[in-house]
Amino acid sequence: ICLCSMLAADLMVLPADTQSEIQGFFQDTEAWLTSLLQQGADDGCWACQPSAAQEAKGLLALLQGAQLMARSSANSAATFEQVVYPLIDSKFSNP
Repeated sequence: ICLCSMLAADLMVLPADTQSEIQGFFQDTEAWLTSLLQQGADDGCWACQPSAAQEAKGLLALLQGAQLMARSSANSAATFEQVVYPLIDSKFSNP
């Protein structure tokens, strides 16, 4: 499970500098993924609707949520794959 996700759950009780670092992690990750998604969209590999930035937010939320869901499962790897793979496949199969 992503350490920053676990820390984000209790963000308001953490020191301000720690809050800043956690927020920065998510901002950097989202910016990186947005750039990657936009590049793929520009190359015609997939479509980003309504935007690459919103797609990035959704994918990050999907992955973070799937990690939590899998963590509580008896077979965490299988649960993660069952949640994530079909959605990723449907998104990136064809534009």
